[in-house]
Amino acid sequence: QLHSDDRPARYQLALLAVLDDPAAGLPQLAAEQPALAADLQAALDTGDPAYPYAVLGARLLQNGDPLDPGLATGIAASALSRAVQLNPDYADAHAYLGVALERQGQPALDEYRRAAELAPDSPLARSLLGTAFLRGGQPARALPELQAAAALDPQNPALAASLGAAHAALGEYTAAESGYLRAVELAGVLNPADPAFLLLLADFYNRHNDPSGAGAAAARRALALDPDNPAA
Repeated sequence: QLHSDDRPARYQLALLAVLDDPAAGLPQLAAEQPALAADLQAALDTGDPAYPYAVLGARLLQNGDPLDPGLATGIAASALSRAVQLNPDYADAHAYLGVALERQGQPALDEYRRAAELAPDSPLARSLLGTAFLRGGQPARALPELQAAAALDPQNPALAASLGAAHAALGEYTAAESGYLRAVELAGVLNPADPAFLLLLADFYNRHNDPSGAGAAAARRALALDPDNPAA
């Protein structure tokens, strides 16, 4: 019997119940995670049998379980696998399934490819495929995917930085610098207190022995934003 201090175990059991049957497990989940349960109820209300599993998987990947991230990722992978079984043409489910598989150390490229084939106008699908190619040491294949994603989501600083990284890997340093500078510019609008993209810019300059002092200047700006950040 679970007691009041067994909330993590109750939450995990609720997730397993929802995975087995989203509608039947919903009351159990609502008692532990009302926000997730509300999202799942909205998905059930659409009448699309694949959608609740896709929502469950995506939310678990986004929010996780701080006490047991591995379990959350495993349940997410199972839910998203069920979503694509029910609807093989569900692009976002393929994309998030790729993320779950990658977190488990499993091959994910086929899922990202399938997502991009099904939804070529999805910045999510194109960016995940592009970054997978980039991490896999294939910047020439990554670049067109990331360019497409950035064109679809031009205000996204992470995509601009990924474009910078792809250009840098190809030895195209002027284009790479433009990508990182654009990321800093966009991040300054969206989240001006976050030094992450300034640190990426500083690292780019330092790795390529830029003599102008721009790397040190970017690092100083990052340090001013977050004096306690050891990376700055």
